[in-house]
Formats: sequence, C-alpha cells, structure tokens
Amino acid sequence: MAYHNNPRIITDGLVLCVDPNHPRCWDGSSSTITDLAQGLSLTKGSNTVAGTYNGQTVFASNATSGTIDTGYRYGSIANGDKVVDSAGSWTISGWLYKTGNPDNWWHIYTDGSSGDILTIETNGNMRTSMNNSTYAGVFSSGSDVGDYGIGWNEVSNGWVNIVLIYNQGNDYLQTFVNNAAQSKQTGRTINTGYRLRNFYGWGSAQASYHADMDHSHTVVYNRVLSADEIDFNYNSLKSRFGL
Repeated sequence: MAYHNNPRIITDGLVLCVDPNHPRCWDGSSSTITDLAQGLSLTKGSNTVAGTYNGQTVFASNATSGTIDTGYRYGSIANGDKVVDSAGSWTISGWLYKTGNPDNWWHIYTDGSSGDILTIETNGNMRTSMNNSTYAGVFSSGSDVGDYGIGWNEVSNGWVNIVLIYNQGNDYLQTFVNNAAQSKQTGRTINTGYRLRNFYGWGSAQASYHADMDHSHTVVYNRVLSADEIDFNYNSLKSRFGL
C-alpha cells in the first residue's frame, strides 16, 4: 500500500484526487479545479460554488432547480479525454451530503454524454443507465443496473461515502456505502472505450439531470481496491465528515 498525506489515503493506482478544501486543488472561486493526483485541469460547472462544513470548504450549488450546471469534468469526450476507460478495472469513491431524496435525477459519475455509470433517482434508487452508443457508454454484455442493494432513502442524512467498483476481469459492478459492501452486480461488461470523465452532473446545464447536493473529497483509481483498502480510506476521512 502507498499513502497520500492530509488526509492519508491509498495512492497505489490513484489517477484523480479532488479535494475542495485543499488550496492547491481549488481556491474557492476559480472555474478551474486541479486534480491532486496527476495535475489534471478540470472545468467546474457554472453553478458549483464554495460551501462550508465543519470549518472546511466543500462544493455546493447556488441553484437547486431549473437549468443548472453542477459538478466538474475533465476535457471533452469528443476529443477522447478520460480519467479512466473500461479496458481495465477502476474504483471511484466520493463523499456526498444527504438531506433527503433528490428532486431530480442526480447523475453522480458519468462520461458527460449519457453513459451514466451511477445515478440516484428521485425515489432513492441507485442505478446505472448506460445509453451512449456514440462514445462507447454502453454495456458489451449485461444490462443496466436498477438497484445496487441499498437505496439513498435507506441512508441516514448527513455525509455519505459511495464507492463504485468496476471489476473488468470478473465482469461485475459493486458499491460500498459508508464502508458497507453491497451485492455484486455480475455479468456486466462495459465497452472498453467507455470514458469516465464527469462528476456530479450531466456535463452541461440541464433542467432534469444535475446533482445539486454538497459534495467533497473524490478519488478515482485505475484498479479494484480491496475491502481493506476501502476501509482504510473511509476511516481516514470519516471524522472529517462527522462520522
């Protein structure tokens, strides 16, 4: 294992680390966010602003309805830009603040063009809805996931850590929610050209498909993290988020 200080997290395979409370990542107002893992420059959605929690800076939204642009993204899907693709395995971990169910479909992790690898619906279901054949945002085998074993409505209000794993060699997706492993969604092979590059929003201003919750520390790895590694990262960060 390798670690990154402040907070100390696993760094083996780390390809993206966004922390709004880190001044080298974001100054609280700039339209550009700098990834702490390899220096990628990400574009911030126009409605993403600085919020505060327990004395730290978090990402918030200055609008909760209508046509709004939330989250951040790397490059352009048309240019082939990506944080990871699905020719190999990957792990995503993000911290989101819950105050209830969304009033729109929250697109949490996506390619920015309808290849939505994790969405939270208004009824609380966490699902995958991959409908982007133009840019390989589809399953080569298997179907969309309608239920990951736990719903957003089953999680207590406050900060929630959602981890999503794609195990390319064993053809499954799996979530961990607040360090609790959920059931594996097997038989899912994602097109190898799928480009994960967009976080907490559709990728452009939308009325129905944004993500207007507060969110914070987010990491992406180009491999499957073990349960022990997920546990280490969670325990390194949980006190920061009041858990």
